Amino acid sequence: MAAWFGLLSTKGIGGGIALMVDVVIFAGFLAICVLTVIELRLMRVGNLSFSDGVLIGAVYYVVLPLLVLLMTGELADVNLHVPPYRPYADVSTTLNLFLGLVVVLLFHAVCRLFPKGPLASVPERTEKVSFRVFFIVLVVLEVANFFVSGKSAGGHWADNASAAFSQSPIAIFSLGIANCWRTCAFGYLAYRTVTGRISRRSATIIGALVVVLDVTLTFNRITVAYYIMMIALLYRDRILLIGTGLVVLAPTVTFMSSVWAVFRGLALSRGVSVENILMALQTASTSSQGAEGGISKTLNAFAEATNLLVFKFLVENVPDHFSPLWGSTFILKTFSFFIPSTIWEDKPKTFGTYLGYYVESIQGLTLNSTLFGEAYGNFYYYWPFALFAMLCVIEFLFRRVANLAPVYGFFGAFVAIALWRFDMTFAFISFVTIGVVHVLVGAGLWFSSLKVGGRSYAVADRRVRRNMNRIKTPR
Repeated sequence: MAAWFGLLSTKGIGGGIALMVDVVIFAGFLAICVLTVIELRLMRVGNLSFSDGVLIGAVYYVVLPLLVLLMTGELADVNLHVPPYRPYADVSTTLNLFLGLVVVLLFHAVCRLFPKGPLASVPERTEKVSFRVFFIVLVVLEVANFFVSGKSAGGHWADNASAAFSQSPIAIFSLGIANCWRTCAFGYLAYRTVTGRISRRSATIIGALVVVLDVTLTFNRITVAYYIMMIALLYRDRILLIGTGLVVLAPTVTFMSSVWAVFRGLALSRGVSVENILMALQTASTSSQGAEGGISKTLNAFAEATNLLVFKFLVENVPDHFSPLWGSTFILKTFSFFIPSTIWEDKPKTFGTYLGYYVESIQGLTLNSTLFGEAYGNFYYYWPFALFAMLCVIEFLFRRVANLAPVYGFFGAFVAIALWRFDMTFAFISFVTIGVVHVLVGAGLWFSSLKVGGRSYAVADRRVRRNMNRIKTPR
């Protein structure tokens, strides 16, 4: 795509033509915004699916940051060795982002042409058991992975997780499942709310507890974004109030994000103890005071806008300095994620790991580049077609698993949101997770039926014995 749009950014372009290009860019963005609003209004919140999550993620991670950047003119990050992104000057990047958004809108519109069936009725007892089993397992996974990932031993959380992934198949499976499980938790809460099983207030409180648990044990704040999107869905009738609240909280959230970025690298460096954690918090708070960043820092805190900077790197460097991977991460790794690199030495790495090396020259560093980046880095000219085809495949698969239980459609929506900052492998790890959920819920229902049945049989047995004792034995 960079080659297709390269002519528009040729040096020496006249002022009049430059102004015309700026107008075209702004008008094109307005058209995309109008189409996005239309698709959002046609979305059935009461029956979410994977395609809905793709659209919601596009709004959060691309449309809203672009709206701000087209008004402010620049996005930068001093921690990345990537030049600032200027949407009117970096025309190739901007138009590729527009092209990706068009693919998302087309994908969502096509999925609407094949309507989803109504949510199947599920017995309340089944719902209660599955809901409890899900969140019990979530807590167990979070605690267990604190030890599996090596965080309990001290050191940097990212280094420990990388070592665990490279050495242990159990860690790959456990950490991958947990990553999807925490994502689907918000889909489960949304499902329980729209079906009237719990109130919006209950979903808000439980979701907040999930965020606290996850942030405490994983040192990753991504669940905060999922939580915000769940709140926006459940309180869509108050979306303006929510938006106003986020704007008011922007300075506080920006500062807390800066503190957290430093804190999570120091918190466990000397082992797990309250003293070390408090020392890391004090150091992070002091180092973050007075740090500059402006609107870029706020966008990075709320919507991880640095992903757009990394996408800019791809547009400017594929294929000259970053050779297309031609599906090795987009397809091949997808079906081999459970094989550790100790067994398959040439196993494709996570796409973001390639970016971390090319952008920062650091082995093991992972950078995100939005949902568009992996498709662009794998297929170059053909990336819109590859992205559209893969999204259609995943939508079909999630609709199939939703036939097992309607909540899995809501899982798919939040998996799609998470794909905007992960790689395509995550979608297929999610299918494994759903399989695990289905088996565990089935086991929970079976155990529950045994327990209920055993209790009823015992009661019946006692009644029989009492009746037998009342019968007088003839002499």
